[in-house]
Order: sequence, then C-alpha cells, then structure tokens
Amino acid sequence: MILLEIYKKIEFFILRKLWYIRFWSIGKWSIIKYWLYGDAKHIDIWEYVYVWENASIWWLWWVTIWSGTIIWPNVTIRSSNHDYKKADFIPYGPWVEKKTVSIGENCWIWDNVNIVPGAQIGEWSIVWMWSVVSWTIENYSIVVWNPAKIAWKRDIEKYCTAKNNSQIYLKYKQQWK
Repeated sequence: MILLEIYKKIEFFILRKLWYIRFWSIGKWSIIKYWLYGDAKHIDIWEYVYVWENASIWWLWWVTIWSGTIIWPNVTIRSSNHDYKKADFIPYGPWVEKKTVSIGENCWIWDNVNIVPGAQIGEWSIVWMWSVVSWTIENYSIVVWNPAKIAWKRDIEKYCTAKNNSQIYLKYKQQWK
C-alpha cells in the first residue's frame, strides 16, 4: 500500500513536469538551473537566457525574460500575489492579483533580488543585489536598494556597438565549447 502511494506521487510528479515542459516557450541556448512554478502557458524565455540555481519564478500570469538576460542565484520573480486590499479575510483573501512581469534584453539580475508583480525592467539594465523591483525601470539603468532606485545610467553607445556586433555573453560562451 505504501509503495503504491509512493508510485502515484512519483508518477504525478513526472507527468506534471512533462506537462509544464510541453507548454513552455524557451529559446535556444537558454539554461534554467532550477524549477519554475506556475501556469506553463504564461511564461516566455527567449534565447541565451541563464537562470542560476535557487532562483525561483512564481507565476500565474505573464512573465517574459528577453534574450541575453542572466539571473543569478536566490532571485525571486512573482507575477501574482494574494489580494490583501480586500478586508474580508485576515491576513488576506482568497483572491489573487495578477500583473505582467517583463525583464528586458541583456539584463543582469544579481543575487537575492525580488521582482514583484507588475515590475518592468528595461533593456541592458543591472539590478544590484538585495534590491526589490516594484515599478518600471528605464532602459540602460543600474538600480540599487529597497525599493530599487536608479543609481547610474549605462553608456548607450557602447551597448549599441556590442549589440550590433552580436557580442552577447552567453552566445559568446557557447562558442567556447
């Protein structure tokens, strides 16, 4: 009886994983080192994206990670949250608030960053470790702190040159192999 229960749990786990993989949209040369949680039809990961170990993406609504983005360990991305504004229940109600999250092309998300529902991170931005992103970050920004604030702007001319020459780190790294 116990073996049958274990078998059912393993079978469910495997079938669930296959179902998730079937609906994902993951670009070529993208590497996901940790499992993601959510509705598989609501995530788009473009090519040359790298998600390190212990990064977690929890989504019930759209999450898009554009090409060339690197996400370091212990990053949490969420596209949904319990709706705490309705005071019918304590500490929050059974309703879920869903908002799209988008991480632009060629971004670098450092360790222990939290990205909350509705956050938009612009192209070639860096989010410094321990930051919390809860709003729209402009393109070419380096953001720090909690809540995330723009500390510096990056050199657009250098970026355009590198992008036009297709000097994307993960693409370059694939050529080493």
